[in-house]
Amino acid sequence: MAVIEERTVRLRALEARDAAVERWLRDDVAPVHDAVQADPARAVSLDDAFADVRPRHAKRLTGGG
Repeated sequence: MAVIEERTVRLRALEARDAAVERWLRDDVAPVHDAVQADPARAVSLDDAFADVRPRHAKRLTGGG
């Protein structure tokens, strides 16, 4: 493959990835952010989030999942 063609392919891949990230931010992240801003009680504290994640992570580290 010529160098220019390879660069074109790589640039198109980066553009596709950037578009996917933009869609994710717009469609998934922004609505959740707006909902938490409107009602902060919906948020989960960092301590609660890590209390949920730590046991699952430890289980994966020991080969249990």
